[in-house]
Amino acid sequence: MTRTSTDDAAQGGQITDRSRILQLVDTLDAPSVSQLLQIAGALGATIEGQVKEDAVLMEPAFRGEFEARLKVHHATHSKQLDRISFEDAFRAASRRAGRTVVGSAHATAPFIDEVVDGEGVALKTTAARDVRAGTAHISKLCEASWIQDVRGAQAREGKAKEQIRRFLAQADRIYQLRVLPDRVNWKYQLIEIPVELFHPILDLDRNFFAPDGPRIPISDAVGPCMTFVLDRSDAKITIAKIPVSRCIVHAEWTLPKKDGDLGSG
Repeated sequence: MTRTSTDDAAQGGQITDRSRILQLVDTLDAPSVSQLLQIAGALGATIEGQVKEDAVLMEPAFRGEFEARLKVHHATHSKQLDRISFEDAFRAASRRAGRTVVGSAHATAPFIDEVVDGEGVALKTTAARDVRAGTAHISKLCEASWIQDVRGAQAREGKAKEQIRRFLAQADRIYQLRVLPDRVNWKYQLIEIPVELFHPILDLDRNFFAPDGPRIPISDAVGPCMTFVLDRSDAKITIAKIPVSRCIVHAEWTLPKKDGDLGSG
């Protein structure tokens, strides 16, 4: 991904923006001022984060926007950032970093969520209670209505491999925001799952597709890549047991939970 800095523009508008906030406060009623104070307090708080500094993705402008959105979210919500909020935050942070972001035309590119600097990007989330530190899980890589109708190993193999080829033709990058279980803090981890881990699926022997709902362990020359699952009950493709050690961990953030917060531990 290419990048251009917006820091100069941000600095140039800083005084104006502060003045506008002060003017706006005078027009707000008491409940709105209370909400604004809560949000401002959250934005001013320190967020504990570890970032992969040599990754283009996590340049300061992207990181600053994403972290600000995490803070604001938890100032006003009792649950974790969900998929839609993650997509919004990723899109806004990418634009803040000067990247060109175009929403996918879902009818023609159903496997991706955004096009960022010309690259197809699939965005995933997970906040299940059984999230494990060492392995990632994509509950729904994509819909696959054919799973419930197709019969026989040959037909199942053909459909599965065709769908993975289509996915790989559209998705250049796969990012997942994981919420790790913790009773005291919100613990987020942003990982990138290399698309190369999916390539061995295309070379699988037909015998693996004999069961109606196969769960197929996938490996390459390095070692285990994932478990490839054709989920007949929900007509979707699930990807399980992705070693996080084979992914890029772009960032980890920790925010303290407040009274009344729910979920993830």
